[in-house]
Amino acid sequence: MKTLYIDVYFLINFTVDLLALHLSSQFTKTPTTKKRLFFASIIGALYSIAGVLLIDQAVIMLPVSLVFFIIMVSVGVNKVSLKRHFKFSFAFLIFEILIAGMVYYAYCTLDKFTDLSTTTLGAQNKKLLILSLMILICMVVLKLIIGVFSNSKTDRVVSVTILEDGIEITEDALVDTGNLACDPFDHTPVMLVGEKLFCNLFSLNKSEDITSNKRLNKRIRVIPISYGSTSQILYGIRADGVFLDLREKREELSVIIALDKNGGKYGGYSVLMPSSAISGIL
Repeated sequence: MKTLYIDVYFLINFTVDLLALHLSSQFTKTPTTKKRLFFASIIGALYSIAGVLLIDQAVIMLPVSLVFFIIMVSVGVNKVSLKRHFKFSFAFLIFEILIAGMVYYAYCTLDKFTDLSTTTLGAQNKKLLILSLMILICMVVLKLIIGVFSNSKTDRVVSVTILEDGIEITEDALVDTGNLACDPFDHTPVMLVGEKLFCNLFSLNKSEDITSNKRLNKRIRVIPISYGSTSQILYGIRADGVFLDLREKREELSVIIALDKNGGKYGGYSVLMPSSAISGIL
């Protein structure tokens, strides 16, 4: 009877899940972090071990698999819409099947290129360790390729602090190279925010018309924007201060904050930062 080290089995499943999650986030443009992907992969690896322990309990494995999958995907992604959550889940399943299939094929054919053709315990586990290392190397190479051939500011997430009337609100903002909106008079870049955040910043009710607010009326900027052949008018305000939070320091930005009632779900974030506003800083 063949024996498999549980730590080796954990490692191979961890690397497969990590690569599948990473590719899914890149393919679907779903916002996530390295920490989220790491913990989600740990959950996936733990599920694989549970599957071995419960291999004879088919009735139990079905609900356990569903629970682990939901938890894994929920941990892996940031706050996103249900539609994008579904896309990420579907992409993850596809990449998981493809990568697992390639790993299995590589495992079966690795004997042709190594001296691990024996069926001893050490040889079998060494093959899995080699495969895990190969997957991790592939992830590093993939990351380098993406970094070289993609725009470094596309889909970048930054931390922004907005100061208004003595109150500071800090939010994560999705940087967008396609956000070209600007003030038509002084060409100040326009940062789009959702209605909920905009109302919290300027103490407004959702049903309140911003143009009829006497306190803000004189500060309103009219921002015309275009989406293909259609155009729209947004109302913006220059806050008391907008700052880009960096590790070493805080940089003040010159931006107009515009209310986007039709948006506000920019990949799960409530702020869409124009790349032109931070081009001289990052």
